[in-house]
Amino acid sequence: MDRVLLGNRLASVLVGLALFSGCGNPGGGGGGGGADPTLTVSITDAASDDVESFTVEVTSLDLHKLGGAVVSIISTPATVDLATLSDTSQILDMGTVPAGTYLSATITLDFTNSVCMLNGQSTPATILDDAGNPLTGPLVLPIQFGTNRLICPFNRHKLLEFDFDLNQSVMSDTVGNTVTVEPAFAMHVDPSAPKPLIALGTLTSVDTGMSTFVGEITTLDGTPIAPATFHVSTATVYQIDGVPSVGAAGLTNLAAVPAGTSFQTLVTIDPLQPELEVVVLEVGSGTWNGGDDIVEGHIVDRAGAAGTDPILTVLGHSSNAAHTVFQFNTTFTVTASFPNTKVVHPASTTVYDTDDLNVGQRIRVFGTLTGVTMDATATRDVVRMQPTAVFGHAAGAPVPPDLEIGLTLVDFRPESAFTWTSGGPTPPDPAHFNVLVNNLGAGLGIVATTPVAAVGYFSAFDDANEDFQATALANLDAVPSLMLVHNRPLGLVVDATASASSIVLTISGTAVPGEFAIIDQSFIGSVALPFTPNPTIQSSANGPRWYTIRDKATGSTTLYTVFADFTFALDHLLTAGATIDHVAAVGVYTAASNTIAAQLATVVVE
Repeated sequence: MDRVLLGNRLASVLVGLALFSGCGNPGGGGGGGGADPTLTVSITDAASDDVESFTVEVTSLDLHKLGGAVVSIISTPATVDLATLSDTSQILDMGTVPAGTYLSATITLDFTNSVCMLNGQSTPATILDDAGNPLTGPLVLPIQFGTNRLICPFNRHKLLEFDFDLNQSVMSDTVGNTVTVEPAFAMHVDPSAPKPLIALGTLTSVDTGMSTFVGEITTLDGTPIAPATFHVSTATVYQIDGVPSVGAAGLTNLAAVPAGTSFQTLVTIDPLQPELEVVVLEVGSGTWNGGDDIVEGHIVDRAGAAGTDPILTVLGHSSNAAHTVFQFNTTFTVTASFPNTKVVHPASTTVYDTDDLNVGQRIRVFGTLTGVTMDATATRDVVRMQPTAVFGHAAGAPVPPDLEIGLTLVDFRPESAFTWTSGGPTPPDPAHFNVLVNNLGAGLGIVATTPVAAVGYFSAFDDANEDFQATALANLDAVPSLMLVHNRPLGLVVDATASASSIVLTISGTAVPGEFAIIDQSFIGSVALPFTPNPTIQSSANGPRWYTIRDKATGSTTLYTVFADFTFALDHLLTAGATIDHVAAVGVYTAASNTIAAQLATVVVE
């Protein structure tokens, strides 16, 4: 198993952007609500860094109400790319539901047309189930909410977030180009620290007096779902055809946009209002369904002096405007225009230009693609700078405002993939890479040789100061690891003893293909899980905590937020004769005791 742990452990602290999808309308208009509660349903993920793209169709979600009533939520099947959702939550549907208490849900994922692309591969991976057979067709996942019931009172707006955890669910073989799926998931009700919610659609109308607009929400492929009402504020950031504005000026600009124009938006939920509250609104050119071809990836080389038209070499993937033709792990030549090409920064009103596009930066380019050549020189063309992660070892403690590191990786790419000498008049030196951190390093315990990760943006081509400007910083020694055991059983023999305070695994035998027993640590990567001392899972002292048990005998999954409840249920199943099929836990790992303090854990029994 070839797994290198990068951004998936940082999802809770390092923020990025993702693709967008839409929401529908079970039982009422998205902007209505009335006496019945409004429910927004979304899907998120903790992505595996081996996986560049994993599309699956969510075809249905049924809620089971106290008293036996079943409420169908998803009105239109929606295709999602799970690998893009580690830092965001994609809205699947929204609208009014009958008030009351809901005890469980059933979600159906259809893998018939699923495509999984592993990093470094240009052809799709073979998708297998946990028995090693091709995974095709629908997969029905019943979910018991346990004590974390979904309570929908009158005149409230609730969020139900489905978390399909690729990090725990997908075991990838990058050499054999296969992935094995053992679903590990949770359902969060009004999470205390919700991820940014994403929706896309087409504009219908704007009411400047009410500070609202109505949009026809769509799926990723542009299929209409239902209308919804969005509320904007004086702080809402607009990027219309790549031109930024804010507040009242932005709303005025939005009112001039023709109906039917594509938009994508970052929103939050006000529990007392049925509308979606808009944080950032992107409209027209530079949106997923804005009519342009798209290239996304890292700038690995650049030609052209400051103030001139650059030629960018981008390593990544592409989609045509209709999202029917894709290329992965491909090197593209992107031509841009210094006076014409719009360059935007997430949630920013600053005006940027092509001098801000430097070697190392992850970008999303909207233009005209012919083969592997992207023309982004027209005035409608847009380049979006994407949050980028850099990894390395600290040369010493931070000396604010800077931290020097020995650069090793940019996202999942080795630093050797980049032509740093093309990075401006004072190009980065990966051996002495200078990160602007200001006070982000305070209290992190970073010293010489500490493995670190920073998320942010590469400095402009003509910037002679720091090489990278960080918006978040992490000491990777303190970032959660993954303990993963997958037992068919063929070679491994796995047993467990569950008590109120721990789950102690007893493992023997030798893993055969399709079986895994690993500990996947930040920056260190994946290594064999020691069998002695016995691998042990305990509860994390930090919250929130989510634990699940999936019982293959009944086909159901039950959620727990209290570790002792989780272990009591597991002990009951084991005592009744259940056997361990799969164990995954995410938390801080202590090698000396072979113990992980888990914030997330999933046990599959049969």
